[in-house]
Amino acid sequence: MMRKLIIFLLMLSFLGLWLELHVLVNNLPLNLEIPLDFIISMSLTFCSLIFSKIVLDLLYALKDVYNKEGLITIFPFIFIKRKKVNVRFSPYFSFHRKSLSTDDLKSRIIWSFILEIAITLVFIFKIPSVPIVLTTIFFWNIMDINHIVFNKTEFLFNQNKWQKEDSFDRDLTNALKDKIQKSELSYSDLMCIQLYDAINQSTFLTDSELFEEIFKKIEYSQNTLLCTGLVELLLYEISISNNNNWPEKVDQIRMQLIQINQLEFYYYTSWLRNNFNFCMNREYDKIKSRRIFISNKKII
Repeated sequence: MMRKLIIFLLMLSFLGLWLELHVLVNNLPLNLEIPLDFIISMSLTFCSLIFSKIVLDLLYALKDVYNKEGLITIFPFIFIKRKKVNVRFSPYFSFHRKSLSTDDLKSRIIWSFILEIAITLVFIFKIPSVPIVLTTIFFWNIMDINHIVFNKTEFLFNQNKWQKEDSFDRDLTNALKDKIQKSELSYSDLMCIQLYDAINQSTFLTDSELFEEIFKKIEYSQNTLLCTGLVELLLYEISISNNNNWPEKVDQIRMQLIQINQLEFYYYTSWLRNNFNFCMNREYDKIKSRRIFISNKKII
């Protein structure tokens, strides 16, 4: 029920922003015809959301710089001390609010009500442009609520500053096992592990031996998105293992990917499919790099 409500509010705010921009575009002396006015309005909607996201992240980054934080996020970039990680665009990457915690839920809900009232008032008094700004802030506020409610694994990483420690690895393994048992494991969880691997140049999934439990869960549920995330993560870890000359880990991960390949369902992008085939043929050096960079060192 909570997830449906959040999705409804996200779609409502997106639609509201599009209508506001659509009216603005039609009021301009451009004489646009259908469907060009629709295309321009939709493009402006996405641009507004991305631009507002960057502005909000910059404000949070200034706070982090002031507090001398070692991990700073500005969409779609993540800066770790002097290292830069360029994270690919994905709605499941939620690293834009590393300061979020479960204690922030109440304040975010209160801010949502305040923004709703403010949006209604500016419509009544017909204040131009302000509804667009408030609606974009409302959208990202609801997105924050979504992260707080459904992406709790991320808070474990936040609390540990994304640093690798044996005690943290054990806690993370236990948390993921609990999520697997409750069928709460998500694509976002796997992408969190991928970033954790990128920062520490580690192979957490392979070392923790969680693969079999995740594989069985995917096989039972036939969750295509989860299956895709698992392949992405394993291909990432096989690239790290190959770069560090860990042949045993490379062979282990390849066998895991062969298991996944035996499933009758999957949906991979051409990029992922090609890398998958390179892995099957043991052509690891041909695996094309993902848009993730650490200290100018290109990795998958």
